[in-house]
Amino acid sequence: MKSKNKWQNYIHQMRKREIDIIFKAYPDKHFKSALEMGAGDGFQSKLLFRYTKRLISTDFDPNRLRQQDQDGIQYKICDAELIDTYFNGETFDLIFSSNLFEHLPNVDNALLRIKSITQPDSLVVLIMPSPFWALCHFFLYYPVKIYDFGKKRFRKIEKKSNKIYKAKVLSSLNRGNNLKALPLTRPGFLNKIRWPQPHGVSNTNFEELIKFRKKFWCAKFKSNGFKIIDIKKGPVMSGYGFQLDRIRAVLERLGFAGEYIYYLSPIIPRSLSTATKKKV
Repeated sequence: MKSKNKWQNYIHQMRKREIDIIFKAYPDKHFKSALEMGAGDGFQSKLLFRYTKRLISTDFDPNRLRQQDQDGIQYKICDAELIDTYFNGETFDLIFSSNLFEHLPNVDNALLRIKSITQPDSLVVLIMPSPFWALCHFFLYYPVKIYDFGKKRFRKIEKKSNKIYKAKVLSSLNRGNNLKALPLTRPGFLNKIRWPQPHGVSNTNFEELIKFRKKFWCAKFKSNGFKIIDIKKGPVMSGYGFQLDRIRAVLERLGFAGEYIYYLSPIIPRSLSTATKKKV
């Protein structure tokens, strides 16, 4: 279902739609300086750069973010939960993150550190999966597994008939890009019928469903000193890379969203913000 190229094209398509939705009302180079957290492979960074004069794109995984610095864009390996320690008191007009915070063990710490590198007029845009995405991730798990199984069986028979079949059992035992994980062993029956693992750091799928609600994130933002300016619906997506644009368009017209886009501003006392400006 998810060949590498198809999955990458799917993700890039969704990231482009996010940028179009978020910055539709903003002119080019509106922001003087921007910080992107969780940049991944850097594809979205180039789209984001259209709206800022200077961009620092960061990610925790050096194997994903392999882009070279270019005019106006700097790529940097950073831990989101320690983000302020990399910039020595520097502040940003825009802080942007797409589908990162559900993966952070200490969200509160990350939000407080973001606040320390902003000014009262800064814009913070954070994108998180919606409960609809969580439901798709859960209930489409077995249909996708069945489809993949049938597809693999067909390919195996085809290769055998053409006498070009090569054993690829070992390739199914690795853990992809997770280099610290031990190789997978042949699963028992109970493991074969298990439900999908949670997408983020939640312990169960039900817990993740609860945490993906707007109510949860709004409370989290407010408790860490952020004002919610606006919330927009992002594109419908399933997490499985389906290229079903017509179905996606119908679902979006019906009001469904695969993610929510939160527009925030930091609540910073004027005395503190003035002192910070003098320091910088």
